[in-house]
Amino acid sequence: MQFDQVLRTFSEFFAREKIRYAVAGGLAIHAWGRSRTTQDIDFAVDGSEQRRVITFAESIGYRTFHVSDGYSNHEHPDEAFGRVDLLYLYGTTADRVFEAAAHLLIAGATQAPVPKPEHLIAMKVQAIKNAPRRVAIDVPDIEYLLTLPGVDRVTVRDYFETVPACCESSMSSKKTLDVDFERDLPTTAADLEALARARNLRPLATDQYLDWLTLMTATTEPIRRHNTDEDEPFEL
Repeated sequence: MQFDQVLRTFSEFFAREKIRYAVAGGLAIHAWGRSRTTQDIDFAVDGSEQRRVITFAESIGYRTFHVSDGYSNHEHPDEAFGRVDLLYLYGTTADRVFEAAAHLLIAGATQAPVPKPEHLIAMKVQAIKNAPRRVAIDVPDIEYLLTLPGVDRVTVRDYFETVPACCESSMSSKKTLDVDFERDLPTTAADLEALARARNLRPLATDQYLDWLTLMTATTEPIRRHNTDEDEPFEL
């Protein structure tokens, strides 16, 4: 997947049409300093513009295979353009996320809005709630985001009120995500090993990261996943 080209194509569309958006997912985590693999590009978009955004994606060849109020998923038959996942934000949630987004370096010299760490954590909490199997993916990202200077842990603590019940089936211990903010996120032994590996990852320069992602998506079998109609729209 040509991450830089796809990112510019959608970002230019959003800017041209004056549609509020922010880069989310793995590219957003990289923008805040942690490099990890990803197989798609995620955007948070103003939900009032859902129809226009989907129409644009389909006009450049993407096939839509899931749409709900909160999410839509799109995949291009040309692997160079890969998969794009869209998260739709509404009302005060949209205002808060887009107004607080920071413009960070994403691809080459291209900057794009990225949700602040607290909001990315909230999105990951919602993702875990919708799909508890995502714990292994999202917990290392959350742990990293909590280490960033100035993160409001009081605000973040509130997001985790929804986590234990939804994570119960995905954790091997009986006690799920008991969040101790003095120690960040103590979890099971297997999760702690994953966190240790995450801490040892060295951040890559943006161009190096995009080259690495392109190589990874060209040599690995893509993960086919989709959201379900039971997914809840993201809210703060």
